[in-house]
Amino acid sequence: MASRSMRRAALLLCACLLAGAAASSGAGRHRPDDVTGDDLLIMAERFRAWQAAHNRTYATAAERRRRFEVYRRNVEHIEATNRRGGLSYELGENQFADLTREEFLAAYTMQPRHVLASRNAMRRLVVANGSVRVGGHRNGSYADDDFFGAAVPNSVDWRSKGAATPARSQMGCAATVFAVISSAAATVFAVIFLQPQLQLNVRACAGSCWAFATVASIESLYKLKTGRLVPLSEQELVDCDVAGDHGCGGGWPGVAMVWIARNGGLAAASDYPYESKQGQCRRDKARSLVRIRGGEPVARNDEAALEVAVARQPVTVIMNAAGFQFYKGGVLSGACDARPNHAVTVVGYGAEPGIGGRKFWIVKNSWGEGWGEKGYVRMARRVKAKEGQCGIAMMPHYPVM
Repeated sequence: MASRSMRRAALLLCACLLAGAAASSGAGRHRPDDVTGDDLLIMAERFRAWQAAHNRTYATAAERRRRFEVYRRNVEHIEATNRRGGLSYELGENQFADLTREEFLAAYTMQPRHVLASRNAMRRLVVANGSVRVGGHRNGSYADDDFFGAAVPNSVDWRSKGAATPARSQMGCAATVFAVISSAAATVFAVIFLQPQLQLNVRACAGSCWAFATVASIESLYKLKTGRLVPLSEQELVDCDVAGDHGCGGGWPGVAMVWIARNGGLAAASDYPYESKQGQCRRDKARSLVRIRGGEPVARNDEAALEVAVARQPVTVIMNAAGFQFYKGGVLSGACDARPNHAVTVVGYGAEPGIGGRKFWIVKNSWGEGWGEKGYVRMARRVKAKEGQCGIAMMPHYPVM
């Protein structure tokens, strides 16, 4: 009994020290006046459990104090949002609970300047070649006469057909000295995620999501064409597709598909495994397993056209993921920024049960199975905005074999 009381007192002292130190540094200035010692004790224990669950440690005691305060504010936000009710989705604690919104976006989405640069690279491909379309398709839609204008199924889920690998994690893709990217977010990433001796090699952290989205779409198409579902190499794209894409800084699936077609295909993940960093290209040491003829765009800002494409195969999209940080489940809906910063793969669509059930897209992300609905998010479908929820219909592409 005495030992339990002593442990409680120690935890309470630790919680007070964490909160007090954060407050003195300015991080805790948003703490409500009615937060009690018991509240802090409960939150400190919760933070310890979260650290253990996510294997999270910090380089210094000061950084741990700061992360506790960020975690506490995030938990309050999550719980306040869920209490509001009337939402079609739910938020929850996950691996991003100790990151501010700004840190999360810097570490897990693409840098806007690299998104723009890759989009311009796609435009240059069109100007140089007259088109990036590579056979059998026209006007951003399937050219089969029996499919043109045909009604699409009410629902599609390529996972149920065995045509999607489990959601993998891009982690915090870090660029090495081989990458030419900015260093704005490097300090945050290095302190939280890397050992001190590795910090000097980090230039930035951002989005290899474009590589994951591209690979996911090709894996699925390969399964549909051959019956074989084989994990393919994101790392090969991160390291080698550097003319139009930008490794850990960002990229464009359409550009990546053209690069794969022109360079003889893509290796299996087992031959060229993911390393969560950008390095020298080693494709000469890995055998290309899957070849494609390139990529095709879907008509922009047209959810109906996207439905037609997804009814045939998974499709990559670039959208805004600012609202993804704490997504746990349900259909993500409501006001949303459409400026693109994240690439994902649409693997189906459907609707909730009942008359007038909410329609949704089934979207495969690249933050691991611990995020969202086992690595997936359902996004509102057939919304009023022409670009779709969070810009999902703005710039879709699919691979062609």
